[in-house]
Amino acid sequence: MVDGAWTTWVGEFRQTGGEDYGIACMPQADIACGEPIPLVSQNALIGRVGDHVFLVGAANTIVTQDAGELFLRSNDVSDGMYDNSGLLKVSITVEEDITSQLSGRTLRIWRVGSIEAPDDVPSSELNASYLDQLETHDLRYDVQAFSAADFPAAFFDALDRNAEPDILVAHYSSIQNFAGSRSSSPGLITRPGVREILQFASGFFFTDGPDNVFLVRTAANYLAARELILSNRVCPAYWQFASEMIGSTMLTCASRCCV
Repeated sequence: MVDGAWTTWVGEFRQTGGEDYGIACMPQADIACGEPIPLVSQNALIGRVGDHVFLVGAANTIVTQDAGELFLRSNDVSDGMYDNSGLLKVSITVEEDITSQLSGRTLRIWRVGSIEAPDDVPSSELNASYLDQLETHDLRYDVQAFSAADFPAAFFDALDRNAEPDILVAHYSSIQNFAGSRSSSPGLITRPGVREILQFASGFFFTDGPDNVFLVRTAANYLAARELILSNRVCPAYWQFASEMIGSTMLTCASRCCV
């Protein structure tokens, strides 16, 4: 987003620059969301290419396997746009094929253990399906495993050194560690700017899951990580639980699992 502001409810919601900020719909068994991307605020700028709907926000890098025209809009429900107001000016750069640019890179993959056993370090053995995709894309990998207790401090230190992981894999219970809701250590999103760079991507990356997979938008190999995730998308059966936790921590979503 280059310039401008809008609101999806004149007189009630303040104007924003398209970022994921404000009220978002939380899907429940008896409540359906009309927004194109539930859990993302109505004020957020979103896009669609073919059947691929994704969050753009104030800025984003999108890797899509669909071809076609790019459509942009707010995340408001389609029949609720009568009270929208404002205009955003955006800048778009298109790269036709990035696959050749990604080969040969080494992905830094961090795995976080369960907060139910905060001092236990998890396994670092990847799923066979991901190993196959890494080989297909000529990608190498370096896996580091952390206990839930040690992880936040290590992540903050990596951010300070511009050495954050490309892929972050957290035990399904440890997603709450991002908010610090069940851990004595500081939650990740207590640090300004962290919420904006963590994106939920998929599930089950290691052999002994369940796990939630996140991308780190500021990481050196973000595009390569996105390519890997999109080529081997696994939407977890426990998605309702994950979506509730992601919504409560206000993390953004970066895959088709979320739409």
